[in-house]
Amino acid sequence: MHLPPVAGMPGPQAERRRRRTRRAVGCCAALSTFLAASVLLFGLLIWPGRALLFRSGFLLLVWTPAAVKRRPEALVTALEASGPVFIKLAQWLSTRRDLLSDELCDGMGQLHERVSCSVRPEDIRRAEASVPGLEVGKLLGGGCIAQVYAGKLQSNSTWGSETTLSVAVKVRREEVVRLMDTDIQLLRWAAHVVEWLKPELKWLAMGDAVDSFGWYLVQQLDLRIEADNLRQFANDFRSGRVREAKIAVPRVFASTESVMVTELAEGVSLSTFIKEEHPGRVRHQVFVALIDTMARMILVNGFIHGDLHPGNMFISVAPSDGCLLSSASLPKITLIDAGIAVQMDDELRSFAMS
Repeated sequence: MHLPPVAGMPGPQAERRRRRTRRAVGCCAALSTFLAASVLLFGLLIWPGRALLFRSGFLLLVWTPAAVKRRPEALVTALEASGPVFIKLAQWLSTRRDLLSDELCDGMGQLHERVSCSVRPEDIRRAEASVPGLEVGKLLGGGCIAQVYAGKLQSNSTWGSETTLSVAVKVRREEVVRLMDTDIQLLRWAAHVVEWLKPELKWLAMGDAVDSFGWYLVQQLDLRIEADNLRQFANDFRSGRVREAKIAVPRVFASTESVMVTELAEGVSLSTFIKEEHPGRVRHQVFVALIDTMARMILVNGFIHGDLHPGNMFISVAPSDGCLLSSASLPKITLIDAGIAVQMDDELRSFAMS
């Protein structure tokens, strides 16, 4: 900054004044910058849409590598890193081989079972505080909504003695509640943008599809709803038999909004079962049993498991006793993860049976 000479003031004094003036101007500029940044930051913090802005920035960083590489494995990695809404979306899209390539569907299908999870001490503390007599053990696995641990539950028997039960402990991921609403809003906004850019796609009603998708996802946040659904399925299949197989639903011992304790499911997931070596007779039994199970849900019970992908059906095959008609030799199918279920009304049931 150029300052004019000060009349009547010696040279050294004028130089010192210039330096003081420059420092004062610099301090004022720095203070103004700090105040402007503070106001901007405060505005972002109190702005209702700040969560959408921050979340959009994060997703931009996550999806940039996938956009550059354009490979199915990069897309699957981005979907998993994006959180529960996008993982659920990928699980659903993996079944649409009529729309997407087999390679992409196979990649996204891995997210039915392969979702990153790790032991979280806060999960264990929350579960043990919620259910008296519960001791949480090792981590068994998890999905996008919750993680599942092995556990031991102290229970009083009919005769008053204590028994220890081996159980599965499902604990909701805490960050899910925070992310769910934000991501649904982002998908709704994206749907409106696509329809604005491509008016010919309005017939797809993408906004309504997002709302419906979000409604079903929200049901999974309250594990008490899943507990009620499991009890309903247990009642519907109380005979324990379908064609060519036995069927089971884990018994619910306790449930809260974020914790559920059930029996352990026997066997391996259907996706693992089909990769194993089994006799053709056993594979045929499982195939027929799965068709019969879905038919009973739709045509008889009117209560449908809404998330029945291969990771949510466990198959247990007992060693053959030589008698093909023996109940002990039949495979056993166990239904799990019933957070999404649909109660058919009379009109829908009539339509399904017509």
